[in-house]
Amino acid sequence: MTDPSSKRTKIVATLGPATDDPKVLEAMFRAGVDVVRINFSHGSEEDHRKRVGMIRRVAARIGKDVAVLGDLQGPKIRIERFRNGAVDLQEGQSFSLDVSLGENDGDDRAVGVAYKALPDDVSVGDLLLLNDGAITLQVEDVDGPRIACRVDVGGPLSDNKGINRLGGGLSARALTDKDRADIRTAAELEMDYLAVSFPRDGADMDEARALLEAAGGSALLVAKVERAEAVARQGAGWIVGSYMGAGGGQLFDPKGIATRKGDDPVDRYLSGVVVYGTPERVVDELWRLREEMYLDYLMCAPLSHESFTLFTEKVLPKLM
Repeated sequence: MTDPSSKRTKIVATLGPATDDPKVLEAMFRAGVDVVRINFSHGSEEDHRKRVGMIRRVAARIGKDVAVLGDLQGPKIRIERFRNGAVDLQEGQSFSLDVSLGENDGDDRAVGVAYKALPDDVSVGDLLLLNDGAITLQVEDVDGPRIACRVDVGGPLSDNKGINRLGGGLSARALTDKDRADIRTAAELEMDYLAVSFPRDGADMDEARALLEAAGGSALLVAKVERAEAVARQGAGWIVGSYMGAGGGQLFDPKGIATRKGDDPVDRYLSGVVVYGTPERVVDELWRLREEMYLDYLMCAPLSHESFTLFTEKVLPKLM
């Protein structure tokens, strides 16, 4: 294995309870992790402060520079939860998204929605993508709070999965009140990067930058490409492409430090990728992506000590 500082792709690891042990964190840094991601969707402000403090103490002790990335939650464009666990949707069946349904009252006929403006944003004939596109629903009727759909592509659907509209058009603003508070926390903790979820255009990124600077922060911004309209507005120069890898990988583009690649506008400025799944599937997907794109950053989520061990043994050697 070569010196991690000389490798082309930088490794971004998401922190959580599995990495709260300083020994685990040190092992991650020694294995090649360059950036740690603090997910503002989970945990308290105090949790984030403790983790950032531990990151810097461990990194200083072993003499390694490790950057900190704060990832804003963004608007909750997702379904709610099911009463009896995950459901298995069948192609052709009826299934509704109902913003008036209780948070825990979903079943195999309908589920609640956290994003209450969804009925205003969709029309008959629209395709709705759930769980990173694994489930596809076609809108057949919109009746008040209830969106009646037909399942085009079925499969298992569990709690709190994301919702998107094919072609974009959801009106939710990128920054919520929680995000504004988390931006202040990111500035106070002197985070190196700040990721904005679901930006629509350059104005969303400008707003995030203004809030960050007003709070005394100087982090580089990361625009997470999760809306079709963001891709369509590539002429603005701030966010210019997305790529969905097998299994639902999502690309993000660090503002100002993107890497140019090719002439196709869909992959011209891509510079990072998030890949989810089993370590074995991730290995195969990363090997394919490595041949297709010049990646500056790879984001991974070690959900347990076991998955972290597999990641360091199987994934990192592929990237060195």
